[in-house]
Amino acid sequence: QFFTDKNELVNRIVDDLIACHHSLFKICQYDAKDAIEEVLMQANAPFDTWATVNQVFFFELEKSFPDVWAKLEQHKQNVLLPGIMKNLERGIQENLYREDIDVAFTADVRIQQLSSALQPSGFTGRRLNVSQLMNELTVFSLHGITTEKGKKILSKYLKNRNENRSTNK
Repeated sequence: QFFTDKNELVNRIVDDLIACHHSLFKICQYDAKDAIEEVLMQANAPFDTWATVNQVFFFELEKSFPDVWAKLEQHKQNVLLPGIMKNLERGIQENLYREDIDVAFTADVRIQQLSSALQPSGFTGRRLNVSQLMNELTVFSLHGITTEKGKKILSKYLKNRNENRSTNK
């Protein structure tokens, strides 16, 4: 009753999702002590915004609302991709990421991981929810690009996260 039609409703939902994600993504960039913490933070709050949405919504969106789907694609290209590339460059400068990584390629791979995490049924073996899959893919990715210094910091963050989970049970 608050919207003129379904298209307006879907547009509003997607605009709100994008705005929420963008805000949380930027907060993580600003608050993180280093590039690794930034990635770990972004795998949680900003991504949880998308994880709460039934995945059928995205399939229907792509099929039935191509103009709205294009907004998501623009967000991916104009916010996510540059943000990931900025993080990779930051990590290289901090000597946490290997200097020999191809930043553009690695950012593209990360975008694919983010997209894949929204479709956990595509992964065989262990059944993980979207948030668990996102965390697994994030750790996998970080192990592939970190230096020895970065691996030590990553290990510390993961240990702290696991201890916090154990304490909160």
